[in-house]
Amino acid sequence: MSEPQETRKPNRFRITSIVIAIVGIMTILVFLPMLTSAQEAGVVTNRGTNTDIVCTPAYSNPVLMVNTCEETIIYNETMGWLDMWFASGITYGASGHNYLWYAHTTNANFTTHTTPVRIMQLIRFPYIVHYNEYFYCFAHNNSSPVGNLYLWRSPDRLNWTIQNGGAPVLYHSTDTASLRYWMANPAVLLINNMWYMWIDCAPTYTAETWNLSGIAYSYSAFSSSLNFTANMTTTQVLPLGAGAPFAQYVPDRNAVMIMYIQLTSDTLGQIMSSTIPFSANKALASSYTTQTGFVIGLVAQITSDFAWTETPTGLVFQIYHNQPVSCDIYQANISLTALQFYDELTGYVAPTIIDSQVSGVVNLVFLMFAVGIVVGVVAEGTNSLRKMQMRTTEQMVKSLLNMVVYIIIGMASLGVLYSIVV
Repeated sequence: MSEPQETRKPNRFRITSIVIAIVGIMTILVFLPMLTSAQEAGVVTNRGTNTDIVCTPAYSNPVLMVNTCEETIIYNETMGWLDMWFASGITYGASGHNYLWYAHTTNANFTTHTTPVRIMQLIRFPYIVHYNEYFYCFAHNNSSPVGNLYLWRSPDRLNWTIQNGGAPVLYHSTDTASLRYWMANPAVLLINNMWYMWIDCAPTYTAETWNLSGIAYSYSAFSSSLNFTANMTTTQVLPLGAGAPFAQYVPDRNAVMIMYIQLTSDTLGQIMSSTIPFSANKALASSYTTQTGFVIGLVAQITSDFAWTETPTGLVFQIYHNQPVSCDIYQANISLTALQFYDELTGYVAPTIIDSQVSGVVNLVFLMFAVGIVVGVVAEGTNSLRKMQMRTTEQMVKSLLNMVVYIIIGMASLGVLYSIVV
């Protein structure tokens, strides 16, 4: 009968090492969403002067793969996700950028997407607007960057029908002296049954002639027959080197924010912003104010195609990162509403309740003072009339003159007070 084998004692050092390794891995997994690469953190950081506009990069950047660009994102209130359209090739991620794709987000922080679905072909420079129950897509209908601008409509985000009787809403010009020769990247707002458009354009365009490009303005009534051609400006309203605009209307300020790429060479460009009062003449370059508070992009590459949407937790924006090298889409969020962002960007300070109360008190004081003058004038006039009955003719004339003087002084005082109060 053999002797029992010696029971092997556990290696405490080995067990401790395994436990530490497991804890370390779990810690990394927990904090992984909070880690960002130096490049993605830099490219989505606000390089503007307003430190209150803080951009937080999405931990999964890039959120869409190579060869995706010209995106539109719209918050879906019903489903609680972001609807997203973008340009890519015939297959997702292929070069070409002349097919329209759709996806929507699937997680709470809007960083992961469903598998993109190809929904239209021969589409260039798409820009999508949601109005009532329909979605509208402005785009070229060919693979060439030179061409006419058309409009499609969709009730469900996926199926699109061309509008305007199939005719262009903005005609390309064959004249190389015209800004309508090369047109791309429209940004469109629909306000009070009018379309307002800002569009990247130039008499000619190559990588070497980037400084001829700028942003022009046009408009058209909301109807079954759109005509932006007749109303397009013949000069650019936003500076040379500007392009790929995105437009945001701010109803509470009755103003528009325009985000756009500002090129400084054919390989360098960052996202800049300008604002304009909605009531101003949008066809004049002098109506626009360049803002320095918000600048996105690295100084060593081209950052383009800015788009954002407002969600219950703030603004979510996307950019075309590192064009034409990486050609993917990065994302970040800003914990502000569009109204708050506008106020931070422009330094707008809204009147407070206290200011209104103080103004009301001041007006009340002026009003009481004015009433006092009127009462004094009437009393003096009545007193003068009473005394006139007991005086000589000379005294009566003097009293009458006094009464007239008091009336004139009283009326003049009321006029001054009225001009101050009103």
